[in-house]
Order: sequence, then C-alpha cells, then structure tokens
Amino acid sequence: MGRGKRRLLSSYDAAYIAALEAERGPITAVDYARLAIASERGNEAQALEELGLPEGALIRLRRVWLERVVKDPAAAQQVRAAMRAAAEAP
Repeated sequence: MGRGKRRLLSSYDAAYIAALEAERGPITAVDYARLAIASERGNEAQALEELGLPEGALIRLRRVWLERVVKDPAAAQQVRAAMRAAAEAP
C-alpha cells in the first residue's frame, strides 16, 4: 500500500463485496452496523454466519463501507443511525 497499491486493494475489495452481494443480496447499512457492533462485542463470527457471509468478509466490508461513508453523506447518515440502533439491541 505504501507504493500506490491502494487502488488495487480498493478494486479487489469492491469486486469481492459485489460478488457476495450477487450471491446473497445487498449488504445494507443495517447489516454493516450489526457486524460492526458484533465485532466490538466479540461475536462477529455468529453475525457473519447469520448474515450468510464468509469469515474473511469483515475486513473487506469495513474498507468498502468506510469509502462509502466518506464519499456519500446519505450513506454516512444511514450507518450512524443503524449503529445507534444496533448498539441498543441486546
């Protein structure tokens, strides 16, 4: 990444997530928030399984969603609202 390979990583992540979404449907802000909160609570594996996502998907999802929220204020607002709701859930 130090040699300008960030663009390749971003392209790979986007393609990986697009392939997952083609198989299981869109990964929404609510799904992302649920995974983020589950990760904080130490039960990300269970959340990934419940959402039909493979174990290695979380890091790629984080990078893709981080880029989305930086570029799209509406996506950022959706994620913030979903994070608040997910944090309040048991």
